[in-house]
This record gives sequence, structure tokens and C-alpha cells, in this order.
Amino acid sequence: MPMPATDTATEHRPRPRESGLFSFITSVLVVAATATSLAFAHEWTPGTQFLLLRSIELLVLIMYFWQFSRHNPSFLEAAGILLVGSGFLFLVFKGDLLPASVIAFMALAWLVVTWLARRWTLLRGLNTLALFMVISLASLNRLPVLKVSATFDISHSTLCQVFFCLLALIAFAPSRAWHEVRMKLNGTAILMARLLITLLFLAFFTQLVIGDALRHTQHLYPAGSDILTTHGQLFPPTDPADIFFLHLHKCWGFTVALLVLTVAWKSRRWLGNVPRLRWIPPALLIMPINQVVLGTCVILTGKNFWAPHLHALNGLGILVLSFLITVSVWAATTGIGLLGEPSPDKPITVS
Repeated sequence: MPMPATDTATEHRPRPRESGLFSFITSVLVVAATATSLAFAHEWTPGTQFLLLRSIELLVLIMYFWQFSRHNPSFLEAAGILLVGSGFLFLVFKGDLLPASVIAFMALAWLVVTWLARRWTLLRGLNTLALFMVISLASLNRLPVLKVSATFDISHSTLCQVFFCLLALIAFAPSRAWHEVRMKLNGTAILMARLLITLLFLAFFTQLVIGDALRHTQHLYPAGSDILTTHGQLFPPTDPADIFFLHLHKCWGFTVALLVLTVAWKSRRWLGNVPRLRWIPPALLIMPINQVVLGTCVILTGKNFWAPHLHALNGLGILVLSFLITVSVWAATTGIGLLGEPSPDKPITVS
């Protein structure tokens, strides 16, 4: 006789997908453009970088209005966002950062309240958030302080990586896997899966932030060409900064690589029933090794063209894959996606 249970994976009915091919293609294009911009930011000419950034902004605007037109469009909403965004950019360009910050906070609060009150779909809310982030990044790109302050530049790069993860989620959310497939998670594995995958994402995101700091402290060549030590020291002091950040990047990188391999091995079971995501664990078993090899090449060969940029691209790949697994696990255990909502006409049974 069927009886309730919490220890087995739950059966669920598929839900309709939120959008089709156009949204997917547009989001993939903007993800690729953003990854290219992040990995090769200091290699493009100013004109090429300008065109790339404007292309990203245009694609995000198209994505927003595509979702806007499909879900109860409101003229007041569109006009309000455009006017507030223009005013925010004007204040930032003038240097009035305090009123600009107040506007940004009020806009974010409006987004959260409206998203909940009007019950927006996931893509509707995410695309609106992406538009807000594009406006913020466009304003930060014009701040003169970015050219003279490493701290502000690192903060800007960190925000760009958050934006990159958001775009990856927008590309993933319309997929069949998000709406129609369930993950292999049971009551005893849920807590461990949440803990491991969230720890992995935060740890690797921290590694990328350390990498941004490292990029600002190194000059023509890395501060040390040794692998197990840094500038001949096993535990270098915090000063000079270039040697310390190189040491921190290496030590934390090896730690994160081991964590990635652990999560990749365990996630084979979690994603075993999701065909479109089944390739991620094998990829995460290979990519940390590539990252370590590429990082070693950067240290040994100096700042040539290919090694550091391939190192950056591979790092962004690990970031987005760890983020997608993180989102998948949390969505599957909270009913946002993947597992979806329990079906009332299909009993839950104990195996």
C-alpha cells in the first residue's frame, strides 16, 4: 500500500517551459560575449572592447523586452526603468554617487517587491535583474577611479563574474532539464549535497577574486617561478603583495581543485537522471587538472598570450558549471525547478 515518504526521489509532473529557442540563443550569445570580455579584457583595443560591451548591453536589452512583451507588458514599467536608469547613469557620470546609490537600492527593492507581488516567472525576474546589472556595470565602466584604484577594479571584476553567473542561469532556465527532469536526491543526501555544492561555488568564486587581485600585483612576469614555494619561501609574508597573492592563489587553488574533484565525483549520482547535465561531472573531473597545468605554465613561462587567457577561460568554465550544479541542487530540493512541484494524483511510494 502506498505511503508517504521523504527518503526517496519524488515523482513530479512536467511543467511548461517559459520560452523557446529565441531566448536560449540570445542568452547563449550574451554568455559567450561576456566570457570573452572577462577573459580577454586587457587584450582588446579600446574600440573593440567598446563594441563588445555595447553588444552585451544590447543583447540583454533584447532579452528583457522579449520577456516583457510575453508577460503582461506595462508601459509604466518600461518607461520607469528607462527613465530611472538614465537618471542613475547621469548621476554616476557627474560623480554624485550617494544619490545614485539610493536610486540603485530603491530600484532593487522595487524589483523584489514587484517580482513577489505580481508573481513573475523566473525568467521575467532574472532578465529584469540582468538589465539592472547591465546599467550598473555600464556606469562603473565610466568611473575614473577604476583606472587608478585596484580595489574598485577588483570589485568591478567581481560584479562582472556575478553577472556572468546570472546570464548562465538565464540560459539554463528555459531548458527541458529545468522543467521536466528530476534529480536523484533523497532525504539523507540533500543536506550533504547542498553543503558541498554551495561550499564549492563560494570557494571557487573566492579563487577568481584572488586571481583578480593577483593580476593587479603582477607586472611583466609572475613574482616567482617556483611551484611548491613562492619566491623561495614556503610561507611568505603579506608584504610584498605580489609574492603574497601569488602564494595565496596557488595554495587556495590546489585546495579548490581537490574540492571540485570531490564534488564532481559525488555529483555523478545527483545528475545521473538528468541527461542534459550528465556531462558536467566528467567535465569537472578534467577541468581542475587543466587549470593547475595552465597555472603552472603561466608561472614557468611568464605572461605569454595563450597560457593566462586559457587559464582564465577554463576558470570561468569551472565557475559556471559549479554554479549550474549549485542552482540545480537547490532548485531540486526547494521545488523551484528540476524536481518541480509534487503531483497530487500520483502517490509517493517507498521503494
